Amino acid sequence: MNAALAAEQEARAQVEACRQEAEKKVADARQRARRILERADERIARLHEQCTVDTRRRMQQLLTEEQKMRADLSLRAGVEKLLDSAIEEVATRLATAERVSDSHEEG
Repeated sequence: MNAALAAEQEARAQVEACRQEAEKKVADARQRARRILERADERIARLHEQCTVDTRRRMQQLLTEEQKMRADLSLRAGVEKLLDSAIEEVATRLATAERVSDSHEEG
């Protein structure tokens, strides 16, 4: 009977040791999972930050390009106005010279 009780106590002690070992393994696994999650969150935060920086940089580039294009369009519009004025002036002078030439030929 004493041997049976001793065996039972030994078995209970082994079960308790197994339970404690299992709890330790679960705690260790949870701690590893927390560290993995923390590192993942840090990486995600860095990626978000880099994306924000890259997006702002690209937006600035696009704004600069837009301003340059607007300046080019404005310059082109100014050149077109000058050309239109020059063409109109040449046409007027040609028409005037033609009328003067016609009146000299008639007279």
